[in-house]
Amino acid sequence: MVELRNRDDVKAWLDDQPAEVAVALASRAALRVLPQLAEVIAEERFEKVILVPVFRSTAISTLVGMWPKVDINDYRVSHAASRAFAASRASRAASGDLAVSAAFAASRASRAASRVSYSASRAFAASRAFAASRSLAVDAVDAAADAAAGLIFRAISADASFIESQAERSIQGVLLKLAHKPLWQGEIPPKEIQDNWNLLKRHLIEKGVSEEWKVWTDW
Repeated sequence: MVELRNRDDVKAWLDDQPAEVAVALASRAALRVLPQLAEVIAEERFEKVILVPVFRSTAISTLVGMWPKVDINDYRVSHAASRAFAASRASRAASGDLAVSAAFAASRASRAASRVSYSASRAFAASRAFAASRSLAVDAVDAAADAAAGLIFRAISADASFIESQAERSIQGVLLKLAHKPLWQGEIPPKEIQDNWNLLKRHLIEKGVSEEWKVWTDW
């Protein structure tokens, strides 16, 4: 069982992993804390300015985490990251307290995960890009830890343990299997995450977008 207790542990573990693993860990970290966006749900233009950019950024990083060789236009990846950054600034302003803003941290995690995807696409051609993808993955995990009060490391440890247990398989096969595993051990999110997700899900349904957002309301 791999035990990752902080960002230094995550960085040390990723140092021995291919860039594709950094993308997968970053995207799953961001997915775990998406519900924390509910903290700023009352903000004006919440869907357009905060929710949609973060969802889009996280979706791109998740896609790359599942299919590392997928051909995604570089502009789309970098644009999603910049939009998620703008969303993170909006959620920070809405919260008024950077230190305790889980919504801001969730946006940061999504932004970092998207940037990992962009960097990893160059990792095979440049060692600098490979190093950047690992560093950005650590940033995504760290931001997710801020959003989930540190609970993220147990879940990340489970991901790392699964990856190591599949050493005989191809990396793409391993990451596809990982993508279909529950985000949280025991399949039950921490209470704060679950409560915020229920709030966010009700908000989407009340907005009449339950079908369009089914991939998210099934989170």
